[in-house]
Amino acid sequence: MPTKLGLALDPSVWPANGVASADGRGAGSVRGRWSGVSRRSCHSRCSPTPDRVGSPGLLVARRGFLNCGRIVVALWGWIALGWLAGCGPAPVPKPAAERVEVSGVKAPVRKESPAGESAFGEAAARLGAAGEGLNGEGLTSVPDGSAPEGAMPVGRTRALTFAPSVEMATCFLRVVRAGVEGESTGRAAEEVAAVVAVDGQLARTESGELLRTPCELDLPVGEHRFVVAAKGYKEVLQTHAVAEGREIEIALAYEPFAEPAGLIASRYFTAEVEEELALHALNSGGAMADPFVTREGLSLWAGGDREEGKGVYVSRRASVWDEFGPPEFVSETRGATLAGSPSVTADESQVAWVVVGKQRIWGATLGESAGGSRAPRTPLKFTTMESERWLSAWLSPSGLSLYSLQVHDGKRRDYQAIRLAADESFEDDWFSVELHRAHPVLSFDALRLYLFDGKTLKRAQRERDTDPFGEPEVVREFSLAHYYPRPDRRQFWVTEDEQWLYVSDDPERSGNLYVTRIAEEPKWVYVPRGRALKMRSVAMAEPEAGTTPEGKPGEEPGEVAGPDPRSLPLAYEVYRKELAGLLEEWKFAEARALVESAESRPELARERELVGWDREEVLAANRFWEELGAVLGKMEPGAKLRLAGAQAEFVKYDEGRLEVTVRGKAVTRVVTAISPVDLIGVVEAGREVQDDEEWAFAVAAFLAAAPGRSSPAILSSRIQKAGVAGRRLVDRSRQRDLALVRREIERGNLGPALVRIDALVAKAPQSESATAALEMKSTLYSRQEWRPVGGQTWDTSVAGQFTTGESKAAEAWLSCGDRFTNFQVSLEWKSVGPAAQGGVYFGYDGSGPVREKAFKLHVANDASLAANPDRFSTGALLGIAAPRVNAVKAEGEWNSLVARVVGGKVTVTVNGEVVLKDQPVEGETKTGAVKTGLVLIDGEFPGISYRKVLVYELPGGK
Repeated sequence: MPTKLGLALDPSVWPANGVASADGRGAGSVRGRWSGVSRRSCHSRCSPTPDRVGSPGLLVARRGFLNCGRIVVALWGWIALGWLAGCGPAPVPKPAAERVEVSGVKAPVRKESPAGESAFGEAAARLGAAGEGLNGEGLTSVPDGSAPEGAMPVGRTRALTFAPSVEMATCFLRVVRAGVEGESTGRAAEEVAAVVAVDGQLARTESGELLRTPCELDLPVGEHRFVVAAKGYKEVLQTHAVAEGREIEIALAYEPFAEPAGLIASRYFTAEVEEELALHALNSGGAMADPFVTREGLSLWAGGDREEGKGVYVSRRASVWDEFGPPEFVSETRGATLAGSPSVTADESQVAWVVVGKQRIWGATLGESAGGSRAPRTPLKFTTMESERWLSAWLSPSGLSLYSLQVHDGKRRDYQAIRLAADESFEDDWFSVELHRAHPVLSFDALRLYLFDGKTLKRAQRERDTDPFGEPEVVREFSLAHYYPRPDRRQFWVTEDEQWLYVSDDPERSGNLYVTRIAEEPKWVYVPRGRALKMRSVAMAEPEAGTTPEGKPGEEPGEVAGPDPRSLPLAYEVYRKELAGLLEEWKFAEARALVESAESRPELARERELVGWDREEVLAANRFWEELGAVLGKMEPGAKLRLAGAQAEFVKYDEGRLEVTVRGKAVTRVVTAISPVDLIGVVEAGREVQDDEEWAFAVAAFLAAAPGRSSPAILSSRIQKAGVAGRRLVDRSRQRDLALVRREIERGNLGPALVRIDALVAKAPQSESATAALEMKSTLYSRQEWRPVGGQTWDTSVAGQFTTGESKAAEAWLSCGDRFTNFQVSLEWKSVGPAAQGGVYFGYDGSGPVREKAFKLHVANDASLAANPDRFSTGALLGIAAPRVNAVKAEGEWNSLVARVVGGKVTVTVNGEVVLKDQPVEGETKTGAVKTGLVLIDGEFPGISYRKVLVYELPGGK
């Protein structure tokens, strides 16, 4: 019977049972043979290897028997060596799996390699993979076709799927319109078709198309982070617990005038496949090269020669939809040359880089930020042989493996080194591996290798990281205008999800970085899947001019069938949003058809003039588009073009695709993905007449159709060239906004009308439209007639202003006679006496003592007591809730108050500062208060003035 060999190991090297490590290693029985052979090892054929991916076993065998110092061999050592020569089995001790609990689901993880914020979020940790490798417990990689259990994927991999042990649930997601300021934050009538990201990944259908709400999603049970976004709405980030059959409703705030932001506005969301995006924040201030992007896609590392010095730089972003920020210098990497092929561990605590063309690979341990270091840099590999040069290196996420590409006597070779702990050196444990003599551009688990020659991106795979890589297969064939291949530099990086390719141009010239989408959807990572649902139908309704839907003043509303019509979008606004979407995508033929149909739609009968303007502008933009097609159709091969700042030669144009050569490389671009400035240059270079005003208007209309595609300066310049027609183009845009203000006022939607007015004035304060909007705003205060009740003598000598008399008068107030349920009140006030106090009563049924039967929002001359607000301070829900701060101004100064009462809760803003937030409206002494009641302006005490008083119901409120 053979004697077993005792091994002294650091347990943290081993992953938990059944989970792949950060390098793709896993724990299991010990068997098999080595395929990675040390240059000095003569025992490779009988060395043990774990049955998953057992590099730790290799490390023990090599370091124990070749380096003589890591394994203590007792008196039984000779017998053990004899046993090893016979290749007998030897169990390897493994620690008990540590388990963590995420959202109620326990998953085994490696102690020293946290999952972190992976590209597929917390789902991987919940599913048991801990963010490490594809073969972890709970996650399995499945190709498009069927595959035997345990087999690695070949060909295109659709996504990660779930093991049967993971509890899944089908939930239902609906997104509704919450309204603008002045509308309800509760459920609105209109449902919104929004895109959804779950734990950082966009939800998709089984066929890979983007999924839009309403939809049903198949997700792991537990909490998930949802990002919901749609054009014209404020993006929402919320966390929801997923359970079988649960319906999740998310309300989006309607912001028709806000600039697009977040996911919807992101270049990474809108980019076409093969479209090159310049990384602007990194492409100024000095040369950059050899990009490396972390697994979750939030950090980009590169070699740089900038003002701060030569070395490694890191740029970060908050999410995968955001732009990378300005690069920060990693001071411990400072050197005399441009650093090459930087890479970092999963927790970004260690960085490795190469001195290109020299004999040294450097490493450094970093502190909490890239700028601080706990230890000096150390050489990870150094040689004095002049015939050896190290071109690139890749440090594994755990820091336990280092792959490198070397040139020795003109021949390229790949090597790997391993170590027991991340704080040890790699010493001489280097052995030859087969990476197709390429730079080590590896996936997180080291099971995928990427090769790129500037035209073809290939992927080679293997099942274990001790196996050689198989033959490379083509991922995508394409040409990039800005990629500059250099045999001595890595120059590119493929993201973990195989969706983005980061490249560098020539670092000795411009040294700029670019990113290109190489796939429509991510691969190799968890992708939330689901199915679309039918949107609940909503009738479009608009009241006639001068009418309101809420009934007679002072009348208690009864049950209303259907939604409040004021909560529905205006008919012209709905049509205009659809038209803007078509124009943004340069779908001019479809836009023209939509305008022509709008001219006969009855709900747009009152907007015939506006629709006529739309038709004129769409036809002008379409003229430019047709001229572009004509110029490209007549262009001769070899004609010079300028695209993305580079000189190009025309090859051909066919069905919306333009083929050119840039620096001798073939480049194909979809015309709709080319910048408008480049397209204008192409057309104007091929036109005989360029100075007529009609053509200038066509160019301006083309740019105005999709303003987000070009800079405001370029658009303004072209509008000026269009002369009178250009000025008319701008004025019509403002007139459309003004028309929508008018329609909101006509149907009693004062809140949205005020928001639109403020947006119009902010956009063009000196325009005639802004002046007209402000005049409309001034009339809103006179729409409500405030009648005095009680014995107070009110001074109304200043138009629109109410000032109490010199004496106190119990049960005195101002009333407009209307009753409100969910409403907003806004006013300005100032105190003109030391005892001045007042405020707003609400929920009053019209009879009995108002103090006992209504709630009050209090205002007073108490600036001297602002440091200690209580339940009787300015901004308080009187006697019930104190304001967070007392934001009142000194006596004689005008103050502003805005209060929203929705669903039995009140939010109060004083002088622009929120002093009460969602305060429940309740109190034992207010048993007489009613849900729907009068809103009153307090007039009991002398010495206070009110002006600009406006109260209005919030449409669609609950």
